[in-house]
Amino acid sequence: MRSYMKCLCTKEIFGLERAHFLLGEAIAYTSASTETFDLCVASGILYHMQSPVELLSNIAQRSKRLFIWTHYYDEAHLRLLEKQFEQFEPLQPIEFQGRSYEASKRDYGKALDWAGFCGGLETSANWLTRDSLMRALKDCGFTSQEVGFDQPNHPNGPAIAVLATK
Repeated sequence: MRSYMKCLCTKEIFGLERAHFLLGEAIAYTSASTETFDLCVASGILYHMQSPVELLSNIAQRSKRLFIWTHYYDEAHLRLLEKQFEQFEPLQPIEFQGRSYEASKRDYGKALDWAGFCGGLETSANWLTRDSLMRALKDCGFTSQEVGFDQPNHPNGPAIAVLATK
């Protein structure tokens, strides 16, 4: 909720009349909606999903442009974070529309009890590998993928920013 309020404040301060911020269950909304958007910004949301590829697919039906900032699973770099690495299960295939992607289930565990918990709506999420993320974007029709930055040593786990277009 706090991040959503920051978005609304930014919208007002800068007079972003065409910007539209949504708060709610992303997969349910994007699968039921018929709205289209010039650009979808999915910053800090994908790595909180149990079905990250489904969300990407739904977004692809609503916009030709997607900016995404997300964490991704990279065992070598996550091992360096020790405590965080313990929250991840071994890589497993996840299926979406007949295609297989590699992901690791992250259990939120005790973090669910924190007053400031800002994770997903479920008790766990699936982190895609970097390769699976890029392939999922392509499979969803985003033929151009420009990596703004890739931070494998991000303090909360490897992170990447991508502008994907059709």
